[in-house]
This record gives sequence, structure tokens and C-alpha cells, in this order.
Amino acid sequence: MKMMKPKFIRSVFDKLVQPSSRLFLWGLVLAVLYFSFYLVKIVLLKNDQNNYPPNSSWAVAVFAGLVVVLLIVYYWSSRVFLEYPKLKLILFFSAVFSVILLFIQPFCSADLFHYILYPKIVLVYHHNPYITPLIDYSGDILFRLGSPIKMWLNSPLVYGPVWLLLSIVFTFWSLSSVGLALFSFKLMATIFFFGCLLLVYKILDHIGSRNKNLAVALFAWSPLILIESVNNGHNDIVMLFFLLLAFFCLVKEKYFWVLPIIILSILIKYVPIILAPFIFLYLWRRCQRDQKRILIWSVFFSLSLFVLFYLPFWHGWSTLHGAIFMSVEYNLKGLSILGYIIQPFYEWLKMDLFFSGLGPLGFISLICRLVFAYFYFYLLFKVRPNNINDLLKLCCWVVGLVFLTITFYLQPWYFVVPLGLMVLVDSWPKRWFILINLFAFLIYFFFVFELFFVFCLFFVLDLYFNWFLIKEIRRIKNVILVKK
Repeated sequence: MKMMKPKFIRSVFDKLVQPSSRLFLWGLVLAVLYFSFYLVKIVLLKNDQNNYPPNSSWAVAVFAGLVVVLLIVYYWSSRVFLEYPKLKLILFFSAVFSVILLFIQPFCSADLFHYILYPKIVLVYHHNPYITPLIDYSGDILFRLGSPIKMWLNSPLVYGPVWLLLSIVFTFWSLSSVGLALFSFKLMATIFFFGCLLLVYKILDHIGSRNKNLAVALFAWSPLILIESVNNGHNDIVMLFFLLLAFFCLVKEKYFWVLPIIILSILIKYVPIILAPFIFLYLWRRCQRDQKRILIWSVFFSLSLFVLFYLPFWHGWSTLHGAIFMSVEYNLKGLSILGYIIQPFYEWLKMDLFFSGLGPLGFISLICRLVFAYFYFYLLFKVRPNNINDLLKLCCWVVGLVFLTITFYLQPWYFVVPLGLMVLVDSWPKRWFILINLFAFLIYFFFVFELFFVFCLFFVLDLYFNWFLIKEIRRIKNVILVKK
């Protein structure tokens, strides 16, 4: 018996250290951490009844601690994905995480209450949300719970009609109760989250990627995507679904449907409009002469979809006031990351002597837009992607350019879309995906422009050690082999 004991202990240890056991263990730990969000909310609400979600310093400190632990566990889980990317187990725990977060009310964002208010404006108040500003419904309970940003008060709906119609479909039965409405909206986000998982797998499977299970695992267990989509119900996950569906049609060579589906994505949230020209040019260069005729018909069909979805809510050009507000007025109220960088030069060069009419904010915003326009059109006309992988890279760089130059109010959930595209790029290190999760969560606690320098420093070091240095080592080895 004494001789059997070490063998028994060794066999148990071997089973415990197997990748499947470690993956199961990390899944349980993450499930407990997500459930702890629920417990934390119960405790915090006792001390912070008037703010929902809680916004006390204690709430922020606890949330920050939970996020740090979540990201550490997610990082160690990703190391197991490399050894054992078992898809069934990964999807099982992703479903467990989603169920837990589905029943926890939004923890760090109040936008979900506004999302529910807009279909209520249509179904209960019988008004057009593209005409009436949010301040007109200040007496509604959803307005009070949402604590809207002041600059939003005089603006009508800033999202597209496809988003509004989907909101109506998912909430028409639940508007009598705030709890039911929250659940129905989060259920919609959960459905589209798993739709994105399916499309990520299908796209990579069709491309022939050997890392498809790893990509699905990174996306399915991403704390940022799970919290911002399933828990906070942000519409970026719905926008990403249609964008991924367009890329799926592209890899399947169903070129006619690519642009109409991108229009659906744009009519959720207008961000993909910056990617549409790149995708169109890529299709145009790949199409044969007879296929180009189909592509032209696709453009007309896409424009007709745009008109068709806006038609029920059309009230003259004022219907587009929300979209103009987002693209012009909203972005002129602060500085982007690039704006923070060039701000000291305004006073140093005494630019106010030449541009006194614009003022410092107007001048810096103008410079940022000129920088964006230059690099945007350079990428559009000079960079020609040879395959879908190159196109995905290009789209990621374009979104990054927007974040850097013209987006001043950068929020964590904005990174859901670039993460959904980045995970499809085979040639990029998957640790970048984990880094974006960390960077996005840190935005909740720090100034964006300060984080930007840390972010750039990491990428410079990462590129040096994993690109230049490795190439140099390989070159030296080849020289040695040749000499031998």
C-alpha cells in the first residue's frame, strides 16, 4: 500500500494539471467572479439607494478590484487555450457567464435605460424619437434611472432606425416593468453575442485558419465583451454582428449581400460608415467585369435599404439631427487623444495670434480632422489589401485612427468592434487582444490620453522584441549556418 500511494498521488496530480482540468478550473473561477458582481450590487445598493447603478467611490474601488482579478484569470485562461482550445467546454462556460450576467442589472453604465426609453417613446408616448429630444421625457422613470449626460438632453435619437426597430421587437412586451425591459434588452444583446461567436468560427473555418478555436475562446471569454454586451447591453455587439455577417458573405464570395448588410450595421450605429469605402474598393478590385455589374446593383439596393428603414420616421432633414449631433457637435466639445498631444503647441507657437476666431478648441479640432482626413484617404487609395486578412487589418487600423484623432469621449464599449475584427486576424499576436481588454477597462478609472502613452510604449516594446529582435536572431542563425 505504501508503494501505491505515491503512484496514486502522482496520477491525481497528473489529471489535475492536464489542460482540460485547468480550463475547467479557470471557467469555475470566472463564473464565481461574475456572480460576485451580483453580491457586490446587493451590498452596495444598501448604502447607495439613490444611484442606480451605484456610483460611490466604494463601488468604483470594488469594481476596479474585480476587474483586475477578472483580467488576471482571463490571461491565465488564454494560456490554457493555446494548449487545449476545447470548443464545447469553452462555449459551455461562455453560456454560464452569459446567464449570470444576464440576470445582473448593469453595473458600470446607464445607457441601457436610455435604450429602453426610445422604444417606449414610440410605443407608449406615440412620438418620433428622431424629432423629440430626450429632455421632453424627464419625468419618465427610465430617464431618472439613466442619469443622462447633459449634452444628450437636447438631442433626439443618435442611433439608426434598424437599432430602434430591433429595440421595439425585443421590448414591446416588457415596457410595463423596468426589470422585464432590462432583461429583454440584455437578452437581445446575448443572442447577438452568440451570433458573433458563430460568425467568428464560420469565417475562420472558411479561411482555413488553424487558430479558429483559440479565436472563439478569446472572444467568448473576453471580460470586456461579456460585461459591455451581456451585462451593460451596449448596442456595439449588434453592430458587430452585422459587420461580421458582411465579412462572412465576403469570404463566401456572395458579393451582392456584403454592402446591404454593412448598411444594416451602419443603421445600428453609424461607425461602420468609415469602413464601407474600404470594403467596397476591395470588392471592386476582386470582381471580374460581369461581377462588377452585380456590385453596382448591390450599391443601389443598399441605398434603397437606407431609405426604406428611415421612411417610417422621416420628418424632413431634421430627422438626421441626431446623426449630425454625434459626428459634429458631440466631438467639438472636447479633445481627442491627438488633441491632448498637440494642445501645448498651440500656446507655444502663439497660434492664437493667427487663429483667434477659431479659439484653441476649434483650432485643435480642425488639425485633428485634417490629420484624420489625410491618413484616412491615404489608407483608402494607397493601401491595397491582397486578401481578407489584410482587409481586416486595414479596418482595425482605420478604427484605431478614428479613436486617436477625432473621438474625444472614448468609452470601453467602443472597443467591442475592433476586438471582433482583431480576433479574426491570424498574423497578429493574440496577446494584443488581451491588452485591448485591459486598456479598455482602464478607461473607467484613468484619463485616456495618459493611458495612450502606456499603450504606445507597450506596442513599441512588443513590436521590438517580437518582430525586429526575432528577425535579427534568425538572420544571425542563418549567417552562422551558411558559414558552417
